Formats: sequence, structure tokens, C-alpha cells
Amino acid sequence: VVVFCLSPAFLGAGPRQYDFLVQGLAQTARALADKLIPFVLLRGQPEEELPVFLHTHRAGLLVTDFDPLRIKREWVARVLERTSLAVQEVDAHNIVPARQVSTKQEYAARTFRPKVQRLLAEYLEPFPELTQHPYPLHGLPEPDFQNTPQANPMPGTSGPPSCLTSWSYRPPPATADCAPMSPDTTSNVVR
Repeated sequence: VVVFCLSPAFLGAGPRQYDFLVQGLAQTARALADKLIPFVLLRGQPEEELPVFLHTHRAGLLVTDFDPLRIKREWVARVLERTSLAVQEVDAHNIVPARQVSTKQEYAARTFRPKVQRLLAEYLEPFPELTQHPYPLHGLPEPDFQNTPQANPMPGTSGPPSCLTSWSYRPPPATADCAPMSPDTTSNVVR
């Protein structure tokens, strides 16, 4: 079971940021459903909602993703105070686990980037294909992405131009929606 708790406030995020997040969560839920893996969307404070969900559904293990943001570390700490489950922390959103790169808070990309590059060969490998769960799970709430207050942006927001949603390692092409990007305005991260 994959569970995401949508906090009502997160570091000043506005309706567009929440809409982007909710759209991504809906896409993730569809991909997981294709593999018979349930996705549950909780709403509220993670330290309040997640322990109740874990207890109600008799979870045996909590796997959480490492995040260096203070607010997320505090959420995890408060959840752990309210549950006696075994916990595993992974670093799934970084190619090189952040704690392997540096044990201190980095202050500049110019010092951090070489540390990451030294470890890339050790950690860079193809992402494993998600396999289908052998047993369907029933009795979990279906995620409702439409009735999330943050999922309805204020008038005037239309999301990013389509050319920005598809580029990953190359600058987007120059179109009416996207101005051409010169090498002087891009960082080395996207090259």
C-alpha cells in the first residue's frame, strides 16, 4: 500500500503547486493500480493521520522516504512517536543517497556537485521495473483527487506550457509558449 498524506499547508505552497502535486499523485495512483498496488490519499497533518491509518489497517512495517527538509523530518519524527511499527527509511528520490554524499549541510552547489559526481558510478543503475502485486488488497479507501481543496486552482491558472512538462535533460524548444533559453540562463544541472 502506498500512502500519501496531503498536508493543508506546506511551506507557502499555493493553488498551482498543490494542483501540480495532486495531478502527479493521480498519475502515480493510476500507475500503481495497473500493478494491483493500492494508493491511499490522506488529508490532514501527517503526524495525526498516518498513525491512525497504520493502526486501523494493522500495518506491519512503515517505509518512508528520506527528505532533508526540516518540516518533513519533523513529520516523520512525530509519526514515529505515535507508532511502535518497524520502520525502514529509503532515499528513493536521489540517485546517490544524500547521507552518502555528505554528513553536513551543504551551502553551495559548487561543493556539493563534485561529491555527487564521485559517487555516481557506484549508484547509477537502471530503475527496476515495478512488478504486479500477486494479491489484490480490498477495503482501502479510493483516492479522491477531485474533492481536494488544493486541486481546484484559482481562476487564471492554467498550468505550465506543454513544452515544460516534457523536457528533462534538454532545454525546451522555442515556441509561442516558451521563449528560447540561452546557455547563459541555464545551469549545468540540465545539460
